[in-house]
Amino acid sequence: MIRTAYAAGCGGILLNARDWSSAEATLLKSSAGAFDRLPIALSSDLEADLKELKQRDYQIVIGYRDDSSIDYRSFTFPDKTVLAIGGELRGLSKPVISSASAKIVVRYPNEAKVALNAVSACAVLCFEIVRQRKF
Repeated sequence: MIRTAYAAGCGGILLNARDWSSAEATLLKSSAGAFDRLPIALSSDLEADLKELKQRDYQIVIGYRDDSSIDYRSFTFPDKTVLAIGGELRGLSKPVISSASAKIVVRYPNEAKVALNAVSACAVLCFEIVRQRKF
């Protein structure tokens, strides 16, 4: 996801603070160097940090599937967007969901009931932002 976000022109990554040391080698290798090129902030209080970002006029847009979610193709991403995509095992935390300015979903052209994996969802949504901004 870090490599994908970097390729799409992401300005930085906000991660929940935890001990990333055991995963660092994997992150470095899988990100193909993007881990070292993007500013990465570790948050010990995501709820407070997201509140601060909202006060700075960022919109917290989450990839989330429920009845009120908007199809990503119908959503206009604001210039100041924080895009949150949950992990495949735990999804998004409650503080992130409650901080959401908008919920978007990738709808499928068939009856598939399974969700895209996090990397695929990240690619679809990040490059929709690129498309909308016509880079």
